[in-house]
Amino acid sequence: MRFEATSEFVERYRHLDQQTLECVDEALSRLLDEHGGAWARQNRVVGAGGAAWLIALRCRDDDCGLYWREGTADSIVLLLLIRR
Repeated sequence: MRFEATSEFVERYRHLDQQTLECVDEALSRLLDEHGGAWARQNRVVGAGGAAWLIALRCRDDDCGLYWREGTADSIVLLLLIRR
């Protein structure tokens, strides 16, 4: 399994502080291992562009939303990362 990322995701990821970056990286590792499980598929979002999954991350100083969808048979597409 591998990641593909949209430019929107990459732009947000580049600007994370160290603590939030570590939190998101842990979630990405878990997503690779558990992409078919309940943790990774806790919230389904459907819109004009199709369906995606939302993982709510509780980081130390920030809460983040990680939007993803399945790509090809061996990839996960990271769509968007939102900080609150």
